[in-house]
Amino acid sequence: MQSWLTCASHRIANLARTFAYKSHPIVPLRCQSTVYLSRRLWLFSQIPAQNIDYIEDPCPLNEQSTFHAATKLPLAIDTPTITQHLPDGVTTIVLKPSLIGSLYNLNQCISHYNAYRIIFSSCFETPIGLSAIASLANHYSPKEYHGLSTAHFFKQYTQCDTPSFNPLSLNEKL
Repeated sequence: MQSWLTCASHRIANLARTFAYKSHPIVPLRCQSTVYLSRRLWLFSQIPAQNIDYIEDPCPLNEQSTFHAATKLPLAIDTPTITQHLPDGVTTIVLKPSLIGSLYNLNQCISHYNAYRIIFSSCFETPIGLSAIASLANHYSPKEYHGLSTAHFFKQYTQCDTPSFNPLSLNEKL
């Protein structure tokens, strides 16, 4: 397992370096990593820091301050609770409205984390759910790029198969 992990990490680092240096030197990368802390530290040392927009949940919460101290890279936290202490280096909050549960709770989270960038992400919702999250993202963070790219998993549905709806604006009452 370790040799495969090492080989895969080298390929990922080479791909990221090639992409960052040659193809798109100004395109920021958003990363997620689930390997051991030492492997993460090596992997992210191989990518130019100016090309990393943020690293989402790079390790367990209790290791994130150590990771940030070693790399100085910006971190993102995925759907934190309002009472959760955020480690040093967090610049971005990734919110999954389906996990948060209601517009009231979503507003509470956004108000609480108003000093951070807010990115919306999905939890494998259907096209209707993605459309609703896209509306929320456009309302709260219209200048950001959000993680809503799971619609291709539902490509078997055509426009005719998917019920159409007119979502409420966020200013309307139910």
